[in-house]
Amino acid sequence: MRLSILLLALLAGCSTITSTEMRVASTLLESELDGAEMMICKLIPISTWQKRYGSTPERAAAWDRLCNQAQSVPVVPTKASAP
Repeated sequence: MRLSILLLALLAGCSTITSTEMRVASTLLESELDGAEMMICKLIPISTWQKRYGSTPERAAAWDRLCNQAQSVPVVPTKASAP
């Protein structure tokens, strides 16, 4: 996050950006995205996953598509979605 803000601040003052600068920016932002996906897909605590993604089948399926995990994802109903 801090890296993205720093990169944005550095590039905001420039009227022209060279291809080398764009390549560096792209690499840095890809690294940030890889870290975010690692956190969402592999390092998320189960209680957080249940609250954010396990509450509905649609959210669980979206997480499953993003992370390309198991064939099925458990859905934990919340009080609002319980019958």
